[in-house]
Amino acid sequence: MTNPLKALGAFILVGTFAALYFVTGATLTIQADGQTRVVRTHAATVGGALHEAGLPVYSADIVQPPLAAKIADLPAPLISIDRASGVRLTADGQTRTVRTQLTSPLAILGSLGLNVGPQDEIWADGARVDVTQPAGLLPPAQIELRRARAVAVMDAGAAAQIVTAARTVG
Repeated sequence: MTNPLKALGAFILVGTFAALYFVTGATLTIQADGQTRVVRTHAATVGGALHEAGLPVYSADIVQPPLAAKIADLPAPLISIDRASGVRLTADGQTRTVRTQLTSPLAILGSLGLNVGPQDEIWADGARVDVTQPAGLLPPAQIELRRARAVAVMDAGAAAQIVTAARTVG
């Protein structure tokens, strides 16, 4: 008779802990990547809840409420992530991918500390950028910064020096 009582006691104990675990968790709605999902968490902060949910957060993403906000203090059980776009950038002989909320190629380059000279050219998604025109609503997928260089040209025996960002002569 002792074994069934021990089993019943263990069952009640496990059930009690499971019920307490379930009752103490928070249910949150997360909006990210065009999807809405509902999750349960025991995390103390928004960042912890996103980590538990397997959602990476990049430094340029905008998270509301902030990552450090305490789950218990949230006015509503809603977390949203406005993802930064990935932009493939080629400049000064290097190619890298950066994440940004900016849409202007000139502003993106400036945010990375890349100064654009008056004769340099910016190319975005295969087209030359006119920096006097407003940026689009979305950032380009690719940006190339072509630096202007001084080039000596010989034409019919006459030497001339020009500054150009063109890739080829002609």
